Amino acid sequence: MRKGNLGASLAELLIASSLFFMLSLALFQVMQTGSDFLRRSEASLDMQKELLLSLTWIHKDMSESSAALFVREADGMVFASPRDLDDQLRLDGVGRLMWQRVVAYYLEERAGVPCLIRKERAITASANPPTLPSLDEMRSDSSLPPRVLARNVQRFEGADVVRADVPYAITVYCAKEVGGREFGTRAETSVFFRN
Repeated sequence: MRKGNLGASLAELLIASSLFFMLSLALFQVMQTGSDFLRRSEASLDMQKELLLSLTWIHKDMSESSAALFVREADGMVFASPRDLDDQLRLDGVGRLMWQRVVAYYLEERAGVPCLIRKERAITASANPPTLPSLDEMRSDSSLPPRVLARNVQRFEGADVVRADVPYAITVYCAKEVGGREFGTRAETSVFFRN
């Protein structure tokens, strides 16, 4: 009686090894694709979140301002606000809003990353329209703490014409390279000046 061969031949072992290797390679590619997709999705969501939060800040600040108290420059804007640094409104003796601060939004590089920055300065409360500082003056004032609203901002644009009866359009565009590919997000808002 002849005993059966209990082991695998060399050919069978090579075939099984190559099948295992091909399946492992396919599984690795699926995992790599999923990981890349997750990284890109997270980066895109982070950009979208920062953009929406920054547009919320801008919309809130600008809607309470006046078209007459607004200056648009190449990479930013400066305008007056009736709120103080504690976000409170004040009226004068005849019920008029008192202008209490100046707000600036502009682009600036921070650690090599282009960012949308917000700065605010308290001014002497007055119902009379204040004289606005230039954007460069606000930017260079080191006593004002800058607040980074969004990172990777490539463009921060607003309309050239400012009128009280027409909504003012603002566009912010962010772009970031993730995994060798650039992803961009654009957000827009329109603001009516209420004062």
